[in-house]
Amino acid sequence: MDRIEKLPLGETGNADTHSAFLTLCSSAATPFKLASHPNTMNLICPTFLMQCRDDGGTGFFGGGVDEGESLKAGALREFYEETGFRFQHPVELISSYLCTNAAGKTRSSHLFAAEVSFEFLLDMVVQITSHMRREFNESHGTKLVATYIKPGSDRGMPYLMRTPMPPSAGEHVLDLIGHYKFMKPEEQVFLRDVFDTRLPTPVYRP
Repeated sequence: MDRIEKLPLGETGNADTHSAFLTLCSSAATPFKLASHPNTMNLICPTFLMQCRDDGGTGFFGGGVDEGESLKAGALREFYEETGFRFQHPVELISSYLCTNAAGKTRSSHLFAAEVSFEFLLDMVVQITSHMRREFNESHGTKLVATYIKPGSDRGMPYLMRTPMPPSAGEHVLDLIGHYKFMKPEEQVFLRDVFDTRLPTPVYRP
């Protein structure tokens, strides 16, 4: 598993290669309407977009940044290549990490995000799913992640933080939640503990 270190926003730490990712999120989402459960149908719960990977794990849409390409341009290009959608709204950089694998190779990882309406987010999922049916793609689907913790249950966000995903992706999730204040501080601390228990090495945060 990669050893990861948090970087100042936009810095690459002289890494060998660079990756950039993009997620879309809605702070006023009502995702449980999709399940039609009477107790939660109208619950407002911030929700963001993730990718079901072909290796069975979870991550963000994105990938390698080309030589001479900016991190933002790389994230937008990769998002288009993987989803078929050219996102043309403003995005902001959420977090940056330096990842070092067992062979000593380094890669910087950067997450961009944009806030959109829940209706826009649902429409995106439909478009992305249609694109995946038409094109050969490394993605196996999309995942709308509701930032929800059910008391006394391991479902919701705790389940996500225990699912297979690159350590940098998990760190990006936590930074995204903190940046937009999608969850209460004590819930963020709980998710941090859940995630850290699955990491063999701690993240260095200067």
